[in-house]
Amino acid sequence: MFRRLYRMRYLFGALLLVLAVLAGMVYVLTQSSAPGAGEPITKDSREYLTDYAGNTVQLSDFRRKVVIAHSWASWCTYCAEELKNLGKINEIYGDDIVILAINRAESLADAKAFTDPLALPPGIKLLLDPTDTFYKQIEGFAMPETIGLDERGELLFHQRGPLRFEDITTHIMNLEADRRDPNSKK
Repeated sequence: MFRRLYRMRYLFGALLLVLAVLAGMVYVLTQSSAPGAGEPITKDSREYLTDYAGNTVQLSDFRRKVVIAHSWASWCTYCAEELKNLGKINEIYGDDIVILAINRAESLADAKAFTDPLALPPGIKLLLDPTDTFYKQIEGFAMPETIGLDERGELLFHQRGPLRFEDITTHIMNLEADRRDPNSKK
């Protein structure tokens, strides 16, 4: 009898702990001040993004283009597969969609050691962010983090965590539907 009561007390305590953690996660997710869908990503990126050749790259360089910006790191379990999926998107859509693969604060040597074996198409712009500013700007807390921007630089989507090929194509199809019928926005 006492054993059963003892177990019930611990189960109840564990349940309360789980509920408290879930409530905290919901609170954090709903209190984010990161740009929401339809809002511009305003901070200029000229201070922190460079390509593998050392050239400065700015997000504003891609105005009037649809952009998928993917934040990745060599230690990220899902990033290699996601970069390959973005390579497939690049092969399908070519120059119609700009794909930026932004490394999180790793050296050029570490970044290249990770991306070179993936044999990504040359259309993917491999970038370095040595101060991790982009990730902080989008208020990242998962890995990987991917955002989509429309031609005006407004946020179309923000995916925290892994993004499957099917998810990417769904976002693109939604954008194409919005272009055909701007009144169809969710």
